[in-house]
Amino acid sequence: MKPVPTLLLLGALAAPAALGQARYDAVRSNTQGFFVEGGLGGTSVSISDGDRDRETDGGGALGVRLGYGFNRRLALYAAVGGAAIEPDDNTFEEFSGSDTYGLGNVDLGLEVNFGNPARRLVPYLNVALSGVAATFDLPGTRDELTFSGGGLTLGGGLKYHFTSGLALNGSLQGYGGTFNRLELGGEKFDDADFNDEDYRGARLGVGLTWYPGR
Repeated sequence: MKPVPTLLLLGALAAPAALGQARYDAVRSNTQGFFVEGGLGGTSVSISDGDRDRETDGGGALGVRLGYGFNRRLALYAAVGGAAIEPDDNTFEEFSGSDTYGLGNVDLGLEVNFGNPARRLVPYLNVALSGVAATFDLPGTRDELTFSGGGLTLGGGLKYHFTSGLALNGSLQGYGGTFNRLELGGEKFDDADFNDEDYRGARLGVGLTWYPGR
């Protein structure tokens, strides 16, 4: 066999493999498919019924998020989070039977990614429908008082991909809505039985996002 045709044949066979490897090496971020995320951070919240001065409370928070990316741009997700909020001296002091009160959230949202698969950094924006609940221990009793209601969350963040399927995620979310349900000692009341409480706040978080199978 002549050497020149042999080299040409070997080159033709190796070219697709080399091209595939180059494409693989160029993929540094992949936001398609299922993903799971866990993180921690801080949450602030202010609650007002219009009769009391609005004060801002804050505390540490934990959260988990599950989602699915239909393509590299759009993903749907569900998130659950909780925070231990330290009350301001003038905020709901009549409800505070302990040093903190609980604040929980459940979100169903849409995430829009703007990253290029050849880059490790992926900025994103998100919007979600949210359910939020604030739970207070009543002083001198074993009862809990819980305000709950719906609202909207808007925010965004930035992911840095260590690999195509594992990223460090930093986010900032703003949220707000109205508490229109109350539960006291297992008994539930609707907005006809008490004045609605407006709430708003922010969440700052950092965590890891994992896309299985990448």
